[in-house]
Amino acid sequence: MKNKLIISSAVILSLVSPLSAFASNNQSSAKPQHKIDSMIAKESVNHHEVIQKVNINQATAEQLAKQLKGIGLKRAQAIVEYRNKNGQFQKIEQLSMVKGIGKSVLEKNKAILML
Repeated sequence: MKNKLIISSAVILSLVSPLSAFASNNQSSAKPQHKIDSMIAKESVNHHEVIQKVNINQATAEQLAKQLKGIGLKRAQAIVEYRNKNGQFQKIEQLSMVKGIGKSVLEKNKAILML
């Protein structure tokens, strides 16, 4: 009878030990995954904050110069002057009609430009 108890206890311990090790491994891997998920969420939030659309028919010269790549204040003022003389832009590609705005500048900014 005593032998059966000892064997039963040994069997139980051999079954419980791997389970407890498995549980502790899962808990430790859950924390880093949680941290990774929260970092991804923060990156997504930051990414959305960085990309702001620029309405070329409403933005001021200062806003254009600040938000567009390759556009300084002088070119931004030229965009506003062109818009005031010729009316609102009908297509984003019309920006290339403004002196100093070429295809490369349009390509750099295409994702954030809007009408």
